[in-house]
Parts: sequence; C-alpha cells; structure tokens
Amino acid sequence: MTLAAIDLGSNSFRLLVGTITAGEIAVLEKRTITTRLGAGLTAGGRLSTAAMDRALDALTDFAAIMRRHRVRHLLACGTEALRRAANSDGFLARAVAVIEAPVRIISPDREARLTLAGCLHGAPLSPGPLRLVDSGGASTECIAAIVHSAAPYEVQWLDSVAVGAVTLTERFFSAPQPPYPLAEARAWLDHLFVRTAWATRTAPDIRLVAAGGTATALAALDLALERYQPGLVHGHRLDGAALAALVRRLAALGTEERNRLPALGRGRGEIILAGAVLIERLTAALGADTITVSDRGLLEGIFLAAARGEDLWLSP
Repeated sequence: MTLAAIDLGSNSFRLLVGTITAGEIAVLEKRTITTRLGAGLTAGGRLSTAAMDRALDALTDFAAIMRRHRVRHLLACGTEALRRAANSDGFLARAVAVIEAPVRIISPDREARLTLAGCLHGAPLSPGPLRLVDSGGASTECIAAIVHSAAPYEVQWLDSVAVGAVTLTERFFSAPQPPYPLAEARAWLDHLFVRTAWATRTAPDIRLVAAGGTATALAALDLALERYQPGLVHGHRLDGAALAALVRRLAALGTEERNRLPALGRGRGEIILAGAVLIERLTAALGADTITVSDRGLLEGIFLAAARGEDLWLSP
C-alpha cells in the first residue's frame, strides 16, 4: 500500500510518499516547499494571509503528487506555528479541504518522539546515551535517549522551547545586510537554554544528533555541495570549530548573498544565519564537542506512524 506523510512545519512543508518494504522506507517521492507559515507569528499571534496562501499552494501541489501515486493512506501533522496561532482553525479547515484528510496538531512531546523514531529507524548505532535536537522554524525540541543493544531506545527526558530559525531571524537577523548582533543573539540564547536546565542534564562523551532543515543545510555548506545530496549529508559530523566558522561566514553575507549559496534550498538563506547560531549555542548548552547530522527526522517518524495505522492528536 502506498502511504504518505506531510509535515506542516513553521518554515517549510514536506511530503514523503512511499511504501514499507522489508521494514525499510522505500521512497517514491519526497518534496519540500518553503512556506514561512510562522512568519510574523511572534509579533501578531496570527498566521498572515500571505503565509496561509503560500501554505495552501504547497498543499495543492502535494495533493496532485499524492493523486499521481494513488496514495491510500495519509497522515498529516502540524507543529509549532499551528499550535500557537490564534487563527489555526480557519487555516486547518481550508487545508483539510485541499488534501482531503485531517491535519493532526501534535504536541512538542509527540513531535520530539516522532523525530527520534525517524532519525533512528534503520540506523546502526552503538549502545549508550544519545541527545537529539530538532530545530525548526518556530520551536526546538531536545530529547535524551539511551540506545540499547537488544531494544531500539529508551526515552529519558525531552524538552521544547518556542524558538526556531524563523522566530530568531525576526528577533535578531531581519536586516538585509551585516553587521548582525551576533553577541546579543548568543547571549539571549544562552540565557534561554540555561533556563531549560539542559546544561544540568549533560552526559560525559555525549553523542549529539541534529535533525531538521538547519542542520542539513549546515552540513551541505560544510561539505561544499553544489546540490543537496542526502547520502553525503546524513551522518556528516560538525565540530565546534566548524560551526563557528559557518556562523562567521554566514554573518559576513547579506540575505540575498546567502540565498545564492548552493544546495540550501529556496529561501533557506533568509534564515540560515539564525539557524546556525541556534545550533551553535545548542551544542554548547548540551556540552557536546561534535554534532552528527541526520537527513531523517520528523517526516520519516510521521510516515512510520502512518504505516502502523496510528492516528496522532495533540496529547502525547
């Protein structure tokens, strides 16, 4: 049976169409469209008309792809922008009409667990503690797990903060040209992460995995890719020096220059500086020396839930 998963994120909408073959996801088509659904949400508390129109256009494209593949079952999930916006209900009614299926608004807890499931599915990992961070457009999830040799993993704790690459851009990096307030943004993030108590939950020799569009874009930049290549990005490692160098490089460029960088995807240059600073400070807050980038994450977790026939709601 052909299945589909949609991640209605705060920065981009993503679609995965495929099947489950021998326990593995066999991808038929995968698509990402930048919608900036969460743009302006921090200031006004509502989804803008322009953002909703972009999002509905993306879903219209997705619906055509799913019809072409004759998708039999779809699971669509919304995250932070749709959790927070005062006018989510109106947008959701229109979205449901386009894709002809419900949209489940998932909790931060559920989002983190689905991201972990997507990242670890089929991944050969040695036993031990693991931290996973998923930085999106309007929120960042962190989950701690223990990987066992006999069982996939055990969740220890998870946390979520309402800041992502879009919201951080609006707060500190909206100017089209440098200089940018890097020191101010770093101090603000450090204070925020200390308040989450993540700094007291670190472990010796911690393995830190980063998922989401910011992390994969940073890996593509570090690898100097001319076009995005999932096989090279997945598993790429970035240490503190590499992250700091990427922040310096991006901070020296204006928005349009960043948008012209290869392999980032349309519109990613507008928020990649904020995303890079966010990942840099997350790594420091968790006491890690290196992050391993995962090309898998929430979208794959939603797909696996669809394959199991799960129906996801706001509650964990």
